[in-house]
Amino acid sequence: MVQRKEEVFSSAQKLRVEVVSNTHLKANFYRLTIKTPAYFSKAQPGQFIHIKVGDDFSPLLRRPFSISNVTSFGVDIVYRIVGKGTRFLSELREGEYLDVLGPLGRGFSISREAKIHILVGGGVGVAPLIFLARKIKEETEGKVSILVFLGFKRKEEIICQNQFTGVNLSLHIACEDGSYGYRGLVSQAVEDYLINFTSLSGISIYACGPVEMLRAVARLSFNYAISSQVLMEEIIGCGLGACRGCVVRGVAGYLRVCKEGPVFNIRDIAWS
Repeated sequence: MVQRKEEVFSSAQKLRVEVVSNTHLKANFYRLTIKTPAYFSKAQPGQFIHIKVGDDFSPLLRRPFSISNVTSFGVDIVYRIVGKGTRFLSELREGEYLDVLGPLGRGFSISREAKIHILVGGGVGVAPLIFLARKIKEETEGKVSILVFLGFKRKEEIICQNQFTGVNLSLHIACEDGSYGYRGLVSQAVEDYLINFTSLSGISIYACGPVEMLRAVARLSFNYAISSQVLMEEIIGCGLGACRGCVVRGVAGYLRVCKEGPVFNIRDIAWS
């Protein structure tokens, strides 16, 4: 059984961090590496950093970005240009500085009983799964199987596939238009894989991506009685749980994505 840790490392300290690199991956996708204090090594997969994206009050709100990896160089995030804030990030150069809060929120809890860990990502939601896959390998000493399913609309949008490697890890890619890998939705690719198992015990699912993908993963999890966690994406205001601007509807009331999440057990979310 997956148990939520009572104490979760989180720091709301405001930091001025240096840009180590800002690499163009493809199309509108980038990987940003920032130099962070040593305590970031305690960050959990699924946690996020809150970045001030601009030199003035426009955009007013910070932007949340899931941590895609923690390395000796600092912290990586992967982002896609979708507006003024991410355009600002794409123009940053090595040696410049950013105003950052983090790491924030609750991350994934790695199941100790699972022998098969299924990671499901859609679009830029594949990024935090890089960190998660690494942590699973470290904490289980490579003694479990990791199945990674990544979904994209088309071949030209495939990112991060080279980040998922290692013994006992298999990668599966789905494109909705059939231009690469499995033709169709990544959730359907996961279900097609599950129906071939003679036993579904010892499986745990972790997912991050568009809400419709998460809803489909939740349906699979309920139908097949599989323990699952999802990383929810919402517009986040303060990032500290005070403004309550990022709530999602849970089975026992509203939940703050930045505080009770962004990672939730699927049974805590009201999906209908």
